[in-house]
Amino acid sequence: NNHAQTVLERDGMLAAKEATLNTIREEMATKRQAHTKVCNEVSQLHTLLDTTRAQRESLEKDCAQKSEELLGREKMLAEKVLELEVLYEDHVDLGLKLKSAQTSLHEKTAEVHSLQ
Repeated sequence: NNHAQTVLERDGMLAAKEATLNTIREEMATKRQAHTKVCNEVSQLHTLLDTTRAQRESLEKDCAQKSEELLGREKMLAEKVLELEVLYEDHVDLGLKLKSAQTSLHEKTAEVHSLQ
Protein backbone atom coordinates (compact mmCIF):
# COMPACT_ATOMS: atom_id res chain seq x y z
CA ASN A 1 0.00 0.00 0.00
CA ASN A 2 2.80 2.34 0.95
CA HIS A 3 4.70 1.25 -2.13
CA ALA A 4 1.72 1.91 -4.39
CA GLN A 5 1.27 5.36 -2.88
CA THR A 6 4.97 6.12 -3.34
CA VAL A 7 4.77 5.01 -6.97
CA LEU A 8 1.69 7.21 -7.51
CA GLU A 9 3.39 10.20 -5.91
CA ARG A 10 6.52 9.60 -8.00
CA ASP A 11 4.43 9.26 -11.18
CA GLY A 12 2.60 12.50 -10.26
CA MET A 13 5.90 14.31 -9.76
CA LEU A 14 7.25 12.90 -13.05
CA ALA A 15 4.07 13.97 -14.85
CA ALA A 16 4.38 17.46 -13.34
CA LYS A 17 8.05 17.63 -14.37
CA GLU A 18 7.14 16.39 -17.86
CA ALA A 19 4.43 19.08 -18.10
CA THR A 20 6.94 21.71 -16.96
CA LEU A 21 9.47 20.42 -19.51
CA ASN A 22 6.82 20.61 -22.25
CA THR A 23 5.99 24.19 -21.24
CA ILE A 24 9.71 25.05 -21.32
CA ARG A 25 10.06 23.37 -24.75
CA GLU A 26 7.10 25.41 -26.07
CA GLU A 27 8.58 28.63 -24.66
CA MET A 28 11.94 27.76 -26.24
CA ALA A 29 10.29 27.09 -29.60
CA THR A 30 8.44 30.43 -29.37
CA LYS A 31 11.64 32.22 -28.41
CA ARG A 32 13.53 30.46 -31.23
CA GLN A 33 10.89 31.62 -33.72
CA ALA A 34 11.07 35.18 -32.34
CA HIS A 35 14.87 35.06 -32.54
CA THR A 36 14.72 33.83 -36.15
CA LYS A 37 12.26 36.61 -37.01
CA VAL A 38 14.53 39.25 -35.41
CA CYS A 39 17.57 37.82 -37.26
CA ASN A 40 15.66 38.04 -40.55
CA GLU A 41 14.62 41.62 -39.81
CA VAL A 42 18.21 42.54 -38.91
CA SER A 43 19.39 40.97 -42.17
CA GLN A 44 16.78 42.95 -44.12
CA LEU A 45 17.81 46.14 -42.33
CA HIS A 46 21.47 45.48 -43.17
CA THR A 47 20.50 45.00 -46.82
CA LEU A 48 18.44 48.21 -46.74
CA LEU A 49 21.31 50.05 -45.05
CA ASP A 50 23.78 48.83 -47.70
CA THR A 51 21.40 49.84 -50.49
CA THR A 52 20.78 53.25 -48.93
CA ARG A 53 24.52 53.78 -48.43
CA ALA A 54 25.20 52.87 -52.08
CA GLN A 55 22.45 55.25 -53.24
CA ARG A 56 23.85 58.06 -51.07
CA GLU A 57 27.37 57.50 -52.41
CA SER A 58 26.04 57.48 -55.97
CA LEU A 59 24.10 60.70 -55.36
CA GLU A 60 27.14 62.35 -53.77
CA LYS A 61 29.23 61.37 -56.80
CA ASP A 62 26.54 62.70 -59.17
CA CYS A 63 26.30 65.93 -57.16
CA ALA A 64 30.07 66.41 -57.24
CA GLN A 65 30.10 65.80 -60.99
CA LYS A 66 27.19 68.22 -61.55
CA SER A 67 28.91 70.78 -59.33
CA GLU A 68 32.07 70.54 -61.45
CA GLU A 69 29.99 70.91 -64.63
CA LEU A 70 28.23 73.96 -63.21
CA LEU A 71 31.52 75.54 -62.13
CA GLY A 72 32.83 74.98 -65.67
CA ARG A 73 29.73 76.60 -67.15
CA GLU A 74 29.97 79.48 -64.70
CA LYS A 75 33.60 80.07 -65.69
CA MET A 76 32.72 79.90 -69.41
CA LEU A 77 29.83 82.36 -68.92
CA ALA A 78 32.07 84.75 -66.96
CA GLU A 79 34.58 84.66 -69.83
CA LYS A 80 31.78 85.31 -72.36
CA VAL A 81 30.55 88.26 -70.26
CA LEU A 82 34.06 89.73 -70.29
CA GLU A 83 34.29 89.22 -74.06
CA LEU A 84 30.92 90.91 -74.53
CA GLU A 85 31.96 93.81 -72.31
CA VAL A 86 35.09 94.29 -74.43
CA LEU A 87 33.00 94.10 -77.62
CA TYR A 88 30.56 96.65 -76.18
CA GLU A 89 33.39 99.02 -75.27
CA ASP A 90 34.80 98.59 -78.81
CA HIS A 91 31.32 99.25 -80.21
CA VAL A 92 30.98 102.43 -78.13
CA ASP A 93 34.47 103.55 -79.24
CA LEU A 94 33.60 102.87 -82.88
CA GLY A 95 30.32 104.74 -82.46
CA LEU A 96 32.17 107.77 -81.08
CA LYS A 97 34.75 107.61 -83.88
CA LEU A 98 31.97 107.30 -86.47
CA LYS A 99 30.15 110.29 -84.99
CA SER A 100 33.41 112.25 -84.97
CA ALA A 101 34.11 111.25 -88.58
CA GLN A 102 30.56 112.20 -89.61
CA THR A 103 30.92 115.57 -87.92
CA SER A 104 34.27 116.10 -89.61
CA LEU A 105 32.78 115.04 -92.96
CA HIS A 106 29.89 117.49 -92.55
CA GLU A 107 32.33 120.26 -91.69
CA LYS A 108 34.52 119.43 -94.71
CA THR A 109 31.44 119.26 -96.96
CA ALA A 110 30.30 122.63 -95.65
CA GLU A 111 33.76 124.10 -96.35
CA VAL A 112 33.72 122.72 -99.89
CA HIS A 113 30.25 124.16 -100.49
CA SER A 114 31.30 127.53 -99.11
CA LEU A 115 34.31 127.60 -101.39
CA GLN A 116 32.18 127.05 -104.47
